[in-house]
Amino acid sequence: MRESVPQIKTTSLGDRKVPGRQLLQALLLAGLAAAVACGSGEEAAGPGGGNARGGAGGRPGGGPPGGFGGGSAPVTAVPVEVVEILPGPISAFIETNGTLEAEREVDIVARTGGPLVALDTEEGVQVKAGDVLAQIDELEARAQVEIARVALQDAEMVYNRAKASLENAVVSQEVYDTARSALESAKAQLAGNEIQLGYTRITAPFDGLIIQRAVKFGETVTAGQQLFRISDFDPLLCVIGVPERALARLSVGQPAILEVEAFPEEQFRGRVLRISPVVDAATGTIRVTLEVNRQGRLSPGMFAGVRLVTDVRQDALIMPKRALSLESLADSVFVVEDGTAYRRNITLGYEEDDRVEVTSGLDRGDRVIVVGQDGLTDATPVQILVGPGAEERPVRTAGGASGMTEERRAAMRERMRARGMTDEAIEERLAAMAAGGGPPRGQGRPGAGGGPPGGRPAAGGTPGGGARAGAPAADSTAPTSPTPAPPAREPPAGATPAAAEPAPAPAPDPVAASRPPRSGPGSRAGPPGRRQGGEPGSFESLPAETQEAIRGRLRSMGLSEEQIEERVQRGWGPSPGDGESRPQAPTPEQLEALRERLRERGMTEEQIEEIIARRRRPQG
Repeated sequence: MRESVPQIKTTSLGDRKVPGRQLLQALLLAGLAAAVACGSGEEAAGPGGGNARGGAGGRPGGGPPGGFGGGSAPVTAVPVEVVEILPGPISAFIETNGTLEAEREVDIVARTGGPLVALDTEEGVQVKAGDVLAQIDELEARAQVEIARVALQDAEMVYNRAKASLENAVVSQEVYDTARSALESAKAQLAGNEIQLGYTRITAPFDGLIIQRAVKFGETVTAGQQLFRISDFDPLLCVIGVPERALARLSVGQPAILEVEAFPEEQFRGRVLRISPVVDAATGTIRVTLEVNRQGRLSPGMFAGVRLVTDVRQDALIMPKRALSLESLADSVFVVEDGTAYRRNITLGYEEDDRVEVTSGLDRGDRVIVVGQDGLTDATPVQILVGPGAEERPVRTAGGASGMTEERRAAMRERMRARGMTDEAIEERLAAMAAGGGPPRGQGRPGAGGGPPGGRPAAGGTPGGGARAGAPAADSTAPTSPTPAPPAREPPAGATPAAAEPAPAPAPDPVAASRPPRSGPGSRAGPPGRRQGGEPGSFESLPAETQEAIRGRLRSMGLSEEQIEERVQRGWGPSPGDGESRPQAPTPEQLEALRERLRERGMTEEQIEEIIARRRRPQG
């Protein structure tokens, strides 16, 4: 004997009848759009050719009163990585660049000519002031010294005779003066020749490092020719140009941080040594000289990036820049609370490297998403894979991962890789879904329909037994050939067998009966001739009991009253055929502002245009 099919409740819209089930489905589809868009977006087919929503009774197993015939809709948790907001120091700075140079660096040149007979140093040798670096042939210079010494002795003898003769009034005063002048000249000549002899020894003028040798052994040099270059590396200087608008923030002794390409992972400390009193009219900058601690590794000529620290905040709330949502014109992040991601607008302060200060919008201890936030919407369920709270269990999904097909597993892997997850994290996520997911497909949830009696039966099902998943539904066009029924459950002891008499048809539920009919195998059709489609009307046009049932269903999903009203209005708006315009795409001004923000965050032009292309699509 064929089971009676409950009549589907309809709502009058003008001159046509619209099934109430389609109205509820439109609302629920709008309410679950965010979760479905961020998850796999698929439901595997159940036994009997139907989908996971079941056959005549809806989803396998009974649900709570006021819900679908087979329990709540599936919710897929998006895998994410989070960090905790903690206080720490952050600096404001003026960023520029400059070239390192030594305080003392000179060329050593020859003061006299001759061949080089000795080279006592090489490039890279540390020397002290007075150390001999090279020797020029001194034979000629030494001979000149000896000639001058003999001339001095003759001048002294002439002077002594003239002095004695003057005392005895033998010679005139003029002869005496001439002899004394010759003596002084001979002394000066000897001193000059000794100096020239000393020039043949090339010595270091100060302590430093020989950075260049310009001559070879045996080479004949001339006066003024460069022989060596010596530099004193301690301290090193860095001359930078600072815009004149920053003059008020400059002071002698101000700290600076330098980075060079040779040591990319290290920072070198410096301080402001002197500030030029004038502004360069050509460039509009002020010449500032920094004194740098070379730490035994920096060298003159290195190009350095300089950060001149102007302010330091010790207890600022710090978060990574990668936590910022790139699909929002305002600065916003996603915060995880109780397994759900919520969007929050924030205000930023100082920025330093990959860190940024948050001045408002977040509190200490908040968990923000740093990987996986692209494409998220407000109130999306998430699963923390890395970061504080990673030990929390995931949101249970319909069927879990144990019953996934290989095609669906591959699709989920691709989605996770697109969100920046590593292969290890992806496999860990899939293993967690397989271990902690929901019941396999085609089975009732424990405690729901298909379990112990007491739950509300699904529409068209048996009390306490739930609907038969995937069973062929009664349809006006289906053949009437008998179909073997699945084996019945064994009734509990003391209970009256349900097969002894026909089960009474349950009263239609205002919510379950308002769902639109489903086509194909595993679905239930209405009476012959009844219209199965139709566009939904306004929410206010529904009967009061239907409106309250829908709101009760949304409350059971954990939504607040404000979220319920928002989703009601969004899900019951005008259809594309109502003649009303759809939401417009962002204006060119908004898109250009978004481009500027994305460039400031270091994104490439290809990434920017990909995001702009998504923003151009109307969100209708």
